[in-house]
Amino acid sequence: MYVRMKVENAVLKEIMEACIHYDGQKIYAKIIAIDEYETEIDHKEFEALGEALRWLEEKCKELTIKQFSNEAEKGILAQKIVDAINENGFYL
Repeated sequence: MYVRMKVENAVLKEIMEACIHYDGQKIYAKIIAIDEYETEIDHKEFEALGEALRWLEEKCKELTIKQFSNEAEKGILAQKIVDAINENGFYL
């Protein structure tokens, strides 16, 4: 028997997929990037479903904060560039 449970979250769906797998003997959690390659970000084996859910929640929170912090930094830099263009003009 093989069971796969996808963990749904509105924030996660844009950047990663989180799921728990059970193959009849082992429980493991996996986090996959939403990209053209569906790159595996992290995975871990567990004794109990509750442990897997707690690990996924903590790991996904950490990865989501990191991802959006990076995007925020890019946005701040982009705004500074736009402000400089507006103030100083744009020349080729």
